[in-house]
Amino acid sequence: MIGPIYFLQLREGFACGWCQVDGGNLSIIPFSASRLTVRRFQFPGDVDVVGRVTGVAMSLTAHRRKVVSDISDRTA
Repeated sequence: MIGPIYFLQLREGFACGWCQVDGGNLSIIPFSASRLTVRRFQFPGDVDVVGRVTGVAMSLTAHRRKVVSDISDRTA
């Protein structure tokens, strides 16, 4: 079962991921294909929960440029 994804503010930046709280620790569990490791923080203290992720919007511009450059590389 997959739980909700949370947006978190860390002392060194931001993170997004599935979370698990165990005692005084919060674990950020990354998507398995990302090849990242589970990160653990003291909670509360070292991490603040900003909110629950309910949707994602992203630009496809970078993806389009990559596709165009791949096509031009093959035709050159």
